Amino acid sequence: MKRYLLLSLISALLLTVVEPSSAEVLFRDKKMYGAIPSMSININFGFIDGADATQFTDYLDYWANVQGGFDNFDEISTSPYMQVGYEYRIAPLFFLTAKLNFSYFETKSTGEYVKVIPPGNNVALDINRELKIYLFNLDLGLKHYFSKPKPQTVCPYIALGFSPVLVMARLNTDSYIDLTGEPFDNPEETISKNSLVGGAHAELGLNYFITNRFSAGIEARVQMCQSNFEIHDANFDLKYTGFGLAFFVSHHF
Repeated sequence: MKRYLLLSLISALLLTVVEPSSAEVLFRDKKMYGAIPSMSININFGFIDGADATQFTDYLDYWANVQGGFDNFDEISTSPYMQVGYEYRIAPLFFLTAKLNFSYFETKSTGEYVKVIPPGNNVALDINRELKIYLFNLDLGLKHYFSKPKPQTVCPYIALGFSPVLVMARLNTDSYIDLTGEPFDNPEETISKNSLVGGAHAELGLNYFITNRFSAGIEARVQMCQSNFEIHDANFDLKYTGFGLAFFVSHHF
């Protein structure tokens, strides 16, 4: 799925969300509103595009160039993600939301460079790198429906909030002696880094209430966060801001 396709689908959702909001009082004493229960759990499956590690991968290519070689990385492709969430109604059209979100990104490279081993025992190496990034987001936010949820009705909504994000980044490097193809021990080029960072998120979606207990729909999501990765005594930004598209099912209780 290409980035322009995700943006087109998100634009289609934006054009759909034109239903006027209900005129009823938004906040009142807590109770059941209509036929839809006040709480729900949901599961989302989708894809996300837009993560970028160009600053980091360009540096690794430059570093290899300085040592007589190269390090060519692929772009981070469209990646899968999933969410498990909980919602609680605080008003006819407003819900508090909490979602645990997992996404995975990767990029690979092939390259070569001459490793300097004092005193003068240089060795030409072929290398294969793989950068893997695991994100665990806790999305906390507020959802607003543009029409009152009720059975057999399509209800557009918008949501936004903040996200503590656990980032687990892994750079794995396999090195081989150029002339013989034998594995070469190169531990300083394999690095793991875990970090906790802050982020934000926003969603736009359509929810079809099949019954008062079950619903399903489609959701476009924007996530905004980044972390850094250190190698060769320098820090580089890894950016996870991107656009996602997911299908979901919900159980209301």
